[in-house]
Amino acid sequence: MPRPRLREPKSNPNMNCSCPVIIILAGLLWSAAAPAQDIFAGRGVYENHCASCHGPDGRATMPSTPHFIDGMGLYASDSDLIRVIRFGKNLMPGYDRALKESEILNVISYVRTLRR
Repeated sequence: MPRPRLREPKSNPNMNCSCPVIIILAGLLWSAAAPAQDIFAGRGVYENHCASCHGPDGRATMPSTPHFIDGMGLYASDSDLIRVIRFGKNLMPGYDRALKESEILNVISYVRTLRR
């Protein structure tokens, strides 16, 4: 008895090239969404750039500076904190040229551990 012949699916020329594009885009999105969160490296950044005003333990030493130990300023989203660190706010200078993106993310992760 002869085997039934299976029909081959119709070929769509657009489908042949879209799969690699989707895979590449998914990889880019995944890598862009994976933040660096090295708390220990963030501590070093904090000690070098932040502790003089925000205090070594998160208790601010300057007037009208947020105390991180009670959560002041930490209720903001990461994107809001990134903006403040990059461009500054009130008396705080911006660190856009001094810190890399990964250092900013690391220091945000560290500062969130100071809350008691």
